[in-house]
Amino acid sequence: MMTCRELTELLLEFVAGELSQEQIQQIKDHLDDCPPCVAILQTYRLTVQLTRQLPCHALPPPCEQRLRAALAEQWKQQLSGNA
Repeated sequence: MMTCRELTELLLEFVAGELSQEQIQQIKDHLDDCPPCVAILQTYRLTVQLTRQLPCHALPPPCEQRLRAALAEQWKQQLSGNA
């Protein structure tokens, strides 16, 4: 039997339709017996729906620069760790 934690770890893939039929059935079986997880799923779906309706704005230049620098540093660390 699937646990609540396992369900939440698969939530993104479940909503996106990226799970095997076996995993989908396990989630559906769990949801049949777990009202709190049903609420989590409904809230997650609503959150996705609402955020898709938000306007898209460009990042302010200073924020974009910091983000790019942080990503470049992380990429550099990953490359040096894999060498």
